[in-house]
Amino acid sequence: MLDASEKAADHYIIHVLSHHRETKNGGYLVDDYGYSQMPGIRTHMSLNHQLLGMNFLYELFITTQDARYKTLAEKLKKGIEDTWSSWIIKKTGDLYYCYLLSGRYDGQDYPLLTLNDLRYSQKLFKTVYNSENAYFTKLINAKETFLKKNNLPLY
Repeated sequence: MLDASEKAADHYIIHVLSHHRETKNGGYLVDDYGYSQMPGIRTHMSLNHQLLGMNFLYELFITTQDARYKTLAEKLKKGIEDTWSSWIIKKTGDLYYCYLLSGRYDGQDYPLLTLNDLRYSQKLFKTVYNSENAYFTKLINAKETFLKKNNLPLY
């Protein structure tokens, strides 16, 4: 399983390095998909995919202690930290689903998927850094507040 995970990570790393937008403090927002036949094609990036990729890299770092995984995971984390307030829909308090090529945030977030990814990120931060991340806490709080306000389940 580890060998397969590292092969998948090798592919993902190439994708991240060739399909990201840099944020103000050097973080990365990674395009959801890439097309090897059309390398110039760009797509939106979704928060849950960014979290999934980041969490995958942190898991590999925890397992292998290979600093490459942690370094790249930190770039994805910084991308979220740099943009955290833009993910919150001002009218509703919910989170947007994606960041478009136009530079606009848009779309309806999943009820629980992104929230669960954010919660799992916090567990990984506790393991790697011995503390939670304040920006991720703000996103979790916004999503939980939205769910409570709309009588939706938190888990």
